[in-house]
Amino acid sequence: MKLSTTLGIICMAILLISCASVRTPRSPFWDVDIDAFMDYVAQKEVADIEGIWDIDGYYTVGVIREGAGYIGFTLDSVYEDWLPSMVKFKVETVNDTLMTTWYMKDHSFEITSGGATLLGDNFLAIRGYLLERVNSKFPDNTFDISSDAEFVVRMVEEIHPIFIMDGILADDYAERRSEYLTSTKTLSHINDFLFATARYTVALKDAHMNFFAIYPNELDVEFVYHDRKMYLLSQPSVEVIEIAGIPVKDILDEIDHYVYFENESARILKYPEYVRNEVIFILMGAEAPENRIVPLTLLENEEQTTIEVSFVPITPTHANRPSYIIRHEMMDDIFFISLTRFIDGDHITEVAEEIEKAVENGIWRFIIDLRGNPGGNSDAGDRLLQAMGISLPAHGGVLRDSEEIRDIFELTEDDFDEDGRRISTPSSESENPNNVFVSVLSNRNSFSSAHFLMAKVQDGKLGNIIGEPSSNSPSSFGQMTYFPTPIIKQQIWVSTTWFLRPDANADQNTLVPDILVPSEDALDTAVEYLRRLER
Repeated sequence: MKLSTTLGIICMAILLISCASVRTPRSPFWDVDIDAFMDYVAQKEVADIEGIWDIDGYYTVGVIREGAGYIGFTLDSVYEDWLPSMVKFKVETVNDTLMTTWYMKDHSFEITSGGATLLGDNFLAIRGYLLERVNSKFPDNTFDISSDAEFVVRMVEEIHPIFIMDGILADDYAERRSEYLTSTKTLSHINDFLFATARYTVALKDAHMNFFAIYPNELDVEFVYHDRKMYLLSQPSVEVIEIAGIPVKDILDEIDHYVYFENESARILKYPEYVRNEVIFILMGAEAPENRIVPLTLLENEEQTTIEVSFVPITPTHANRPSYIIRHEMMDDIFFISLTRFIDGDHITEVAEEIEKAVENGIWRFIIDLRGNPGGNSDAGDRLLQAMGISLPAHGGVLRDSEEIRDIFELTEDDFDEDGRRISTPSSESENPNNVFVSVLSNRNSFSSAHFLMAKVQDGKLGNIIGEPSSNSPSSFGQMTYFPTPIIKQQIWVSTTWFLRPDANADQNTLVPDILVPSEDALDTAVEYLRRLER
């Protein structure tokens, strides 16, 4: 992007004398007079990168020019460790290219990516985020990023294997594609792009490609879903029939336009989360009440009542995630492993070595806790099982022949058959010479590679699965590849592979645990089961 060189910059240069020293900050804080900055921004007549910007409701940042680039510093944040004047990002020219350094986790680490792009007058795209100008007096509230949508379509149609498979692609794919390319010519928020992308990609019937955007606030009430109806979690006999006057059944139908659910477990998991989110008002063409109080219409014993609930900030997903990737401990003669993410590395090697020692010492009962594990690199889980002496069942897979796929997997034309496919056959065959028994703990959030490991254990008859069924289907699309879009640098992801469950005769839609219990009871159930189990 070409940086502004208008006369407004001259005024700003004077302000910098009192607002900030002209240097790259050496501490997390930027030496800025916030009051003077506010006065300067209020007087600006030109819409450029300078200003006050909102980041998804989590941060308010000020952006001011510094040398040939810009500094973005925190004015306010919902996070206690982000204080006023802390530098959130820097935009600099590096080798004639505009680059952004984005500081994360209280400056614990940083990410460098492409530069900043002003969209219209009031939106700023940086590293896949769209910052919205606060209290803008500038008129242009829309922008055209249809070229980003064209890029998404090109990548999907070049890479995704659904286009070489019979009877899976949605009948309305062409219609959704056309709507996507048209709707992205006039957007007013980054979430509009994500919603449009979600409406398009739902035709691919691929839960890994979920672009549905949620907002930072949700109703202060929890729901439970069953059979196209929503109930209060605290009173499961009380049905919620309307939210802010909108029938719940209409909200669920609308969500289905944006999200593909692979099985009923996925609906049970996600509908309650989406229905209480502020996004419902956007989807239904409504506006959240100014007082932030929303009426719920309830039905119990054929009588309707109304209660009022307010919006509260969402707790970020990562806030509840354990800080460790893997840990292990002995529970008497049971070797317990908690794996929170499938990230391979030395931490996996260390636990694998402990497993090998344990097996040599006669330990044969194992628990692998995958509750809440979203997946990652399947090798991490495979190595744990292999350390027990197990030779594993194998998922099958289908790749399509395309230039992108050849580049990604370093393949040639000879690696594909005459129909343009590369097919590997699934197998449930396994060997367990040490006669170990593995109980895997599952909940609805055990996804992708976590789900793969469960299928290998169940299909290879290596142990049992205890807990709740995953929201991921045993045979499904996956193995993502990632690309930033050309303009806003929004990260998109496309499945490269259709995976086939090791046991071709098992349920391909849902991996049903051998012992169905609420996920919070899974560990106690596994321990009790294993202590009774004889080798």
